[in-house]
Amino acid sequence: MRPEGVFILFAIFFVAAAILAFGLAASRAKQFNDVFQAAAQMLGGEFHSGGVFSHPALEFSYDGVRCDVDVHSTGGKNPTYYTQVHLRWALPRVRCEIYPEGFWQRVGKQMLGMEDVQIGSPAFDDAFYIVGDSPALIRQTLSPTVQQAIQQLRLLRGNDHIYVAFRGHEILVKKLGLFEDSVQLVQFCRLAGKLCMAAKAPQTDGIKFVEAAADRAPAPAPVCQVCGDKIIEDVVWCRSCHTPHHSDCWRYYGSCSTYGCQERRFSYVDGSRRGDSQRAKK
Repeated sequence: MRPEGVFILFAIFFVAAAILAFGLAASRAKQFNDVFQAAAQMLGGEFHSGGVFSHPALEFSYDGVRCDVDVHSTGGKNPTYYTQVHLRWALPRVRCEIYPEGFWQRVGKQMLGMEDVQIGSPAFDDAFYIVGDSPALIRQTLSPTVQQAIQQLRLLRGNDHIYVAFRGHEILVKKLGLFEDSVQLVQFCRLAGKLCMAAKAPQTDGIKFVEAAADRAPAPAPVCQVCGDKIIEDVVWCRSCHTPHHSDCWRYYGSCSTYGCQERRFSYVDGSRRGDSQRAKK
């Protein structure tokens, strides 16, 4: 066969292989688009379509908390995919990471003295590796309901992986793999929401409540983080982390002053404007 003929055959083979690969990728993309779209409908959320070179996403609200669901990948030619939920609820003082304890974590603790926060629940402490600041605050946050949600998230999709991070400005829940079933994706999202609700709920276990004395001094007024003055009146609250601000200071600053929050919506709590939500204008 002449060289020109070999080149033509090679070109035809290359084009056919490229078309086949693109067709398979497009079919795969449609499959995951359908899964995310159906999940968004079940959650009453908003669907964002993906393509051959991008992934679908969705956003929804769980008991007033904004939740963004997307796909994260690591690696180059052979990427590893994770489905993750960003729960936009700020717990500024809580920063920790939680994931299943494996061989290397056990070796690190025994030989390198790696710190593993113990929360006092033997089953959970044996199953998970916890790293973070303020162990007492972590123990308070990881209530039995939070532990249960993490255990349930771990069992989804038939793999043993789960990663939960309290980042101060958000809670991140990440699961290995891509969900091929919309019902399972919804279950994943709702369990993440359940975890968030339990983490932000006031923890009262072990706290003794006593009746306040009539002459007890009132609680000090909160301080505006923008101007540094006490907030006596004309207060607005961040819709995300509930930090109080002077309304004028909020409008001047343009968003919540809490580090990492960046929420631009606020709520009034005074008089006739109670619950009225606004967005800061820059």
